[in-house]
Amino acid sequence: MSDAITNPPAPPPDPDAPEAYRPLSILALGALVLAGAFSLVVLVGAVAGFFANMPWLLPLWSFAVPAGAAALGWVALTQIRRSENTLSGARLARIAIGLSVVATLCYGAYYAATYSVITGQGAKSAGAWVDRLRDGKTEQAFWMTLPPPKPPEDDKTLREFLETTHNSGPDAISPGPYTSFTQSELPRMLRGVPASEVHYLGVKSWAYEQGGYVVTVSYRVTRPEWSMEFEVTTRGVESRTREFRGRQWHVDSRATGRPNAKPVTYTDKGLRLQGAAGQAHELAGQWMQALEFNKDWAFRQTVLAEGVGRPLPWSAWAASGCPALAGGLDRDPAKFGPKWAEFTQGKLLEIDDKKFWASPAARDAMLEDAKAVFGPGRRADRIMPERNALPLIVHEQGKVLVGVDTKLVYQPKYVLDALTWMEADEAAVEQGAPRWRVNKVELIRGRVFEKGGRERPQPPPLPGG
Repeated sequence: MSDAITNPPAPPPDPDAPEAYRPLSILALGALVLAGAFSLVVLVGAVAGFFANMPWLLPLWSFAVPAGAAALGWVALTQIRRSENTLSGARLARIAIGLSVVATLCYGAYYAATYSVITGQGAKSAGAWVDRLRDGKTEQAFWMTLPPPKPPEDDKTLREFLETTHNSGPDAISPGPYTSFTQSELPRMLRGVPASEVHYLGVKSWAYEQGGYVVTVSYRVTRPEWSMEFEVTTRGVESRTREFRGRQWHVDSRATGRPNAKPVTYTDKGLRLQGAAGQAHELAGQWMQALEFNKDWAFRQTVLAEGVGRPLPWSAWAASGCPALAGGLDRDPAKFGPKWAEFTQGKLLEIDDKKFWASPAARDAMLEDAKAVFGPGRRADRIMPERNALPLIVHEQGKVLVGVDTKLVYQPKYVLDALTWMEADEAAVEQGAPRWRVNKVELIRGRVFEKGGRERPQPPPLPGG
């Protein structure tokens, strides 16, 4: 038997021998470049944001960069394994994947935490603003639209601050910013709405711009009469000069309201209510004319709710306003005589010191002239409704109250803003046959004017003073 022929063992590799050249995987290199670039941007941005005291927020599409780097790294590793050791770059691919994962997790955690905190604060501020509108606290709601610094919300001089600093109109008749706010859609429509009918829809957008955070949230209101969606935009800013502490939020009223003028949806009940409110507004205007020229007809409309749906009769303009001609007085003097006396004494006026604001120097004279409007032979220069203001509709104890914005002009002395409240039975309104009567005239403010009709500027109080 012959011995088996065996091959000699292969010599061990020479450690000094040069390693065979293997080309670098282009995919691995690309993955490392993308991952390194994203990581560098995140790191530099975080450091710069820290020293500049501002956030470092990348657009959401930027997360595609580390995702793409990780994907390229995985493809590169697969390609290298299948190349039978002819390609290099596996370590670069692993580094790229590691960098992508670490940078994404770190920035993602920072982004998520910032999003949660900022949108939570913005949504809370918006919710507080909506609650103030529902409660009819228009002073506090307007205060929340003012950027800081500003006096505290519970400051005793808040109303004076708003009237003297933020309510000067362009002329003697036009409303100022605060008045325009109180007459705008959201303050009028949200007043008295139960919390259960206001639904929070979530955050629509958030960003950091012009030195502060901007958060927009959406709401839907669903009422038996109507439904609508609206957005509230809030801004959170911090003082770089330490005028105020911490991040202060305010509502951006210019970016708040119904999105893209999306219309209000009215039910059949709501359409009847809107039609009735329009009728009340028209009748209030007639009543104001009668208050100037024919107090008998104005008295009849106040006490007896006569003249509904009819234009002011021509004969009414010729009446002198003497008690003997007052509607109903000749029918039952014992019943209507005292009411006529109260009417001519201005008992219809509601003067609430918490709601009525006026310059202290002219307040007494304003109230005296306002009461005298109801007496015989005395009248203002003009008594007129605000044509472009949205009526304020309130449901109260089986009644529907419609507040019509009213101006009593005494040129060149002053002008009084008021709400003329029209009242009708709620059941009659729903049936489409309301009988409106004037419930009261609520004085809101009195403004002093210079010669020529311009509003006299008054120095604002110090914030918080």
